[in-house]
This record gives sequence, C-alpha cells and structure tokens, in this order.
Amino acid sequence: MKRSLFFKSLILIGLAGISGSLLSAAETRTKIAVFDLKVTGDSRELGIQVAGLLRLFLAGTGEYFVVESGEIDQTIRVQRLKPPDIDQNAALRLGKVLKAKYVVIGSINTGPDMPYTLKITFLTAKTGAAFFSRTLTSETRSGLHGLCSQIASERPHDAGTLAEIKMADRKEYEARTYSLLRPDTARWGAEFAGSLWEMDGKDLAKAAPADRRSGETVKIAQYRYGGSAVFFIEGRSQFRFGLSAGYGAMPSVSYNSSRKYANYSSPYYSYSYWRTKLSNETRYVPLDVYLKYESQGGGFIFSAGGGADYLMARTTYDYYSSNTSDNPAFTPSQYSKKGEFTRNKVVPHAQAGFELFLSEGLSINVGAKYLFSAALDNLTGKFNTDGVVDPTKYRMVVGEATPPDGEYYIGFHPETKPLCPNERPFKYDYSGLRANIAIRFYF
Repeated sequence: MKRSLFFKSLILIGLAGISGSLLSAAETRTKIAVFDLKVTGDSRELGIQVAGLLRLFLAGTGEYFVVESGEIDQTIRVQRLKPPDIDQNAALRLGKVLKAKYVVIGSINTGPDMPYTLKITFLTAKTGAAFFSRTLTSETRSGLHGLCSQIASERPHDAGTLAEIKMADRKEYEARTYSLLRPDTARWGAEFAGSLWEMDGKDLAKAAPADRRSGETVKIAQYRYGGSAVFFIEGRSQFRFGLSAGYGAMPSVSYNSSRKYANYSSPYYSYSYWRTKLSNETRYVPLDVYLKYESQGGGFIFSAGGGADYLMARTTYDYYSSNTSDNPAFTPSQYSKKGEFTRNKVVPHAQAGFELFLSEGLSINVGAKYLFSAALDNLTGKFNTDGVVDPTKYRMVVGEATPPDGEYYIGFHPETKPLCPNERPFKYDYSGLRANIAIRFYF
C-alpha cells in the first residue's frame, strides 16, 4: 500500500473521552476541485494564491479530499483549455473528468480605494447546481487569508452528502467502539524493544571510598541497556486506541570489592582473602493504554499513552573469605555468607512516540517513556551462612560510618528492629526518562 508522510500533533486525552473522540474522528471525505479565481483590479497571481489558501483550509477540516493544483493544471492542458477560459461550464466539465463531487469557482474584485470582494460558489459537479455561495469583503489584500479560513470553517456540503456523513459517522462510531471485542476489526501483534536509560545507583557507590581506603579493590559496573517483549491489540481506524502488556529487563548494576593480605611471622607466611559482591537485576511487567493517530494515507503514526510498570528488584549478596598459611600446622578456614533481597513495586508512567511503517505488517517505533516515583527501597531478605539458613529477615541499609566524615557502608539490619540514627533504607531509583526503539509485527 502506498503511504505518504506528514506530521500532525495529537493531544493526550483521558480515557473517559474515548467514545466522543472516536465519534469526532469518523472520516467521510468528499472529493473537491478548487479552480483558480478570476481577478479584476489586481494580478492573476492573486487568484492562484487565494485558491491555494482555500484548498489548504478545506483539506484541514478533514472532510474533503482536495484535488491538488498540479493535477488540475495537467487536466486543463489535456483538455486543451487555458486558465482564462475556465468559466462555470468548463469547471463542471473538468470536475467530472477529475471525478470530483464538488467544484469551487469564484472571483476577486478590487480597484483604487476599493476593498477586496471575494465571491466563492460551491457547485455539485454532477448537476451543476450551486448549494453554497458567499460574498465577503476585506479592506486589505492580506485579509483574504482570513476570509478563506472563514469559508472553510463552514464545511459546505449539499443536503445529500450531509445525510451520508451522518450515517457514516454512526457506522464508524459503532465499528470503532467494539473493535477490541471483534477479531475481524482489531489488530494483534508483538513488539520487541530495546531501551536506553541510567538507573540512579548512587547508594552502591557510597561505600566505595571507605572500601578503597581500607585497601580493597572496588569495581562498580552500571549498565544502560534494557529490553522488553510486548503483545498488543488495537483498532484499525485512523484515530484508535490500544492495550499492551509484556515482560522486560532493566539495566543491571553490580558492586565488587576484594582484598588479599599477606602476613609474615618467621619463618611462615599467612594469607587472608575476602570478597564482597552485590548484584542487582530488575525485571518488570509493563501495562499500557495508548492512543494513536495515523497520517492521511497511512505510513506515519503518532502515539501517546500511559500505564504502570510492575517492578521486581532482586539483589544478591555474596561474601567469601579464606585464611591459609605456609605453616603445615595451620588449619585453613573459609567462610561464606549469601543472601537475596527483593522489593516489588507498581509505578506509573507516561509515554509518547512515532511509528513508521516499512510494510503493512512491519513498523519501527521510536519513543520515550517517563517513570514516576520509581525508587525501590526497603529491600528485604534472608542469609545463608555456610549452607545454614538464618531465619531472621533483614533489610538492606546505608549507614554513615563515622559522621560527619562522610564514609558510608552498606549493611543489613533486622527488619523487626528500628534503624540506627545513622542508617536509612538502601534504594535503587529508576525514576526518569528513557529512550526506546522497537520493531512491531502486526498479525
């Protein structure tokens, strides 16, 4: 299917207004041919420019399919006519050739110290009957712009077409209202998206200065890429709404610190090693309701909507230490402590984007999504020490080790006990803007 590109803006509206919006978006366009106006007292170019303005304003109403000026000029040449010879009869004959339902003709009259008088007449191409006529005046040449806008705003139609539009509006409204309940009028599909964002993981970084000062090697890895798979269902109309749900992964972050220590006590060396690793992975389930507006002729779509993400954060804690020695009488020892701390939360979001069709069943979507109040704190869990599960439930915390020096530590506090004055819940924060690019498959 041939598709053209152009931009239109769409205001995000509440779901309560969906029915009214769908009704107003019902499209029954009438083909109309606007011929250049005859001019008395000014240049012929004025008639061409004003006709162009009228075409633009009529097309802007969404109720007319306006024949382009180039197509009109080509038809005039084929019919071996010249612009000055286009009277009412010639315009009606050309309208039939162009397969237009309406023909618009008119004139502009002016003179020294005289206003500009604009006369416009709408004719039915089949019968030649005039069903709409306006004679308007402007004191200035530039005022003709407003007169064209005024005429187009009246949306002229003959009586028969008005009845057809009313019936078409009703049928279109009914079809769109029930589109999500009828498989033959709804579109299903799948979307695979990649996202770019940066989580606020500053609480992990707070412990790094103190650990480095104690001689530990610290590595913090914060990734910026995520992805998701989504299934959706939406209508087929030019202005439509849809629903989607899926599953995705957010960028992960990890904290690793380790230290090796050797002590000499003649004639033997003893060795100590310890390692701490914190790693977070967050999965999410996105639920969305969105509105779409498709350009005339299809191909380019603007969408906007909102919904919620169900975030599921999981942080694993892994601590290991060992002690060995060259002394054969020394008994090596090792210690292991592991834990898993989780937090789930529903957070709202808003999103908007553009979609470009590559074929009837394939498109590319570029958009942005903003998460509100997406801080995940109060992560809780249990420890497994050398294979033995500790029944106590702990909460991850950030504490200031030596106030007010600013050295911090990441610790774990029994959930049932109040936090110490120098501690607060550890958190990750996913709030903010992210960019998405996706491929959509329509079934």
